[in-house]
Amino acid sequence: MLWNIFKTFFRVGLFTIGGGYAMLPVLQEELTKRCWLTDEECLDAISLVNGLPGPLVVNGAAFMGYKMKGVPGAFAAVMGAITPSIVVILVVASVFSSITEHPWVQAFFAGARPAVCALLVYSMVRMGRSAQLQKWYNAVLAVAALVAVGFLGVPHAIAILSAALIGILVCRFRPDEQEEDDHEPSR
Repeated sequence: MLWNIFKTFFRVGLFTIGGGYAMLPVLQEELTKRCWLTDEECLDAISLVNGLPGPLVVNGAAFMGYKMKGVPGAFAAVMGAITPSIVVILVVASVFSSITEHPWVQAFFAGARPAVCALLVYSMVRMGRSAQLQKWYNAVLAVAALVAVGFLGVPHAIAILSAALIGILVCRFRPDEQEEDDHEPSR
């Protein structure tokens, strides 16, 4: 199982360009396809690690690996996720300064940017389904967080913690909403 965790995170790290957020849809697809985590568990993990200091990929791999197989799983996932980047960075750093002006390199980056943007949009849509945005208060929280972070400059961690506290209050004072969530089948 540990070797499979390492290989999965390695493959995701190797074939994902654009950083942690671009990696999310691929990682979520791999983990749910293998029935290691559900869509909801992936969304919970991403929500949690997004508010933590440090790189999203490392935090997410550690959390997801730990959820699957404890400390050894966390180690295998982190090593799998970061090894391709380390190798690529070492190779690129050794030759990058001499090839940045090459037309093929510039064409590669020109083509990769839109693909990374599309992966981010796909990730947002897929996570939005799991976030139950059809419920009015979840949609309001999502828009409020977007406005707070995107336009008002509120730190991400503050927006996430504030939304979490509001979610706790909603569930505390509207227990019927929580009961409905508990009885809904997972997708």
